[in-house]
Amino acid sequence: MSVRSFPMPRWPNRGDGWCAWCGEAVARPARTWHKACLEQYQLHTWPAVQIAFVKDRDGAKCWDCGETAEKWNRGCEARRIGSPDHVGVYRSIRRVSALELEHDVPLWRVAHLPAEDRRRYFGPDNLRLRCPPCHKAKSKLEATERAALKAANQNAPQPKESAA
Repeated sequence: MSVRSFPMPRWPNRGDGWCAWCGEAVARPARTWHKACLEQYQLHTWPAVQIAFVKDRDGAKCWDCGETAEKWNRGCEARRIGSPDHVGVYRSIRRVSALELEHDVPLWRVAHLPAEDRRRYFGPDNLRLRCPPCHKAKSKLEATERAALKAANQNAPQPKESAA
């Protein structure tokens, strides 16, 4: 299992009639989720749901600098305009957010934890929106930290095996 893979709970009662999230019985036997449990699962694993939640929670601004990183997205597409036999070029201009969703505590930092403890780091409490410059700066710091840890582990003396 990858560090970025969500550690799904495993319950003794699995399959139809049992909730995949909380492990309790579901009212309709053909179902495998309670409605509230499905919403929690989506909040932990679906980026579109996570972004919408974090934007509502924190506002559409960068967690570090507070800037609202918005830009204009321009595109051209061929589309029918007017009569069915007339195709014209349509320029679409829309405002989009350039904020990026990321984990405040990186998942590689908690990869050694058991699945039950690691699961909470996928949730909304560990998610932040950052503008590209702030995200790049934070990622650079994390990359240097990770490289230093990797170098320290490679340079550490290896335990010698006894020849018994």
